[in-house]
Amino acid sequence: VYGLIAKSADVAPDGMSVTFKLRPEAKFSDGTPVTAADVAYSFTLLKSEAAHPAISQPLRDVVAAEALDPETVRYTFKGKLTRDLPTIVAQLPVLSKAYYTTQPFGETSLKPPVGSGPYKIKEFSPGTYITYVRRNDYWGKDLPVNRGRYNFDEIRYDYFRDRNVELEAIKSGGLDFR
Repeated sequence: VYGLIAKSADVAPDGMSVTFKLRPEAKFSDGTPVTAADVAYSFTLLKSEAAHPAISQPLRDVVAAEALDPETVRYTFKGKLTRDLPTIVAQLPVLSKAYYTTQPFGETSLKPPVGSGPYKIKEFSPGTYITYVRRNDYWGKDLPVNRGRYNFDEIRYDYFRDRNVELEAIKSGGLDFR
């Protein structure tokens, strides 16, 4: 995620920190800018007890994430095995601090979250389907790394609890991809 949101990254010579400079044009789906404070707050949430162990465990040697200014964030590492940590933190999702200070991170909700990606949730029915719609205002649509990506105006995922019903949907042509 940061690979798109960050326009540059510098790893300290001792390998104990990495600094990302964010793209000023990066915005969440509600129009608010993606800031270093959002990145640091995201790290705190993702390392908390409310986060899934698959995300929090690889962060055990990441000591801190601090916003140096509105567009610059630095991660500090500990220990001797820090080689992969810059790549790990570069792949973390960026969550909106404004959104998650009003919506508890560890609680289940049917309220669509605020994101910074090319799609947002259009509609859903829990346990049945979810439909994403492409954002016309996506800040990263013209980046060279995105050329040829995010070509669908709408993507719908249907969930099947019964494999026989799924098979019938495939046979009837109701599914494009499984």
